[in-house]
Amino acid sequence: MKPGVRRERWWVGGLAAAAIAAYAFLTWLGNEDIHSLARMFGISTLNVRMRNANFSNQKMSAFTLAGADLESANFNGADLSRADLTGAYLRYANLTNANLQGAQLRNAVLANASLVGADLTGASLRGAYIVDANLQGAIVTDAQLATARTLRGTVLPDGSTHP
Repeated sequence: MKPGVRRERWWVGGLAAAAIAAYAFLTWLGNEDIHSLARMFGISTLNVRMRNANFSNQKMSAFTLAGADLESANFNGADLSRADLTGAYLRYANLTNANLQGAQLRNAVLANASLVGADLTGASLRGAYIVDANLQGAIVTDAQLATARTLRGTVLPDGSTHP
């Protein structure tokens, strides 16, 4: 080890301590600020288990929840615009009136999910597994729905049920 190497890397420990202090402060402030900190540091929730979590009316725009287990999670009225939900497990999730504009739902599992009144304008549903879900009143195009892997038993925006 060369002399002086330790002194040249002193800032790594300082940066880690600052990040922990900032996280503790923002935890004290509230949930919305935690999301801002996570985005600032590029923290991802990839493959995290958050079953039955309550995110109702939360602002989670551009948040990454790719691969997360969100079974029975409540996103009622949440802002998930431009969120990355690629491969997320959203079985029995409540996405009623959620803003999913531009969201990535590629290969997501939306079995038995409620998307009543959700805005899916520009969202990607490519390969999504949508079975026995409820999309009544949702803002979504037929072209978007055609990219899903399956829509079996799903209530479509017009109230009809997919075979």
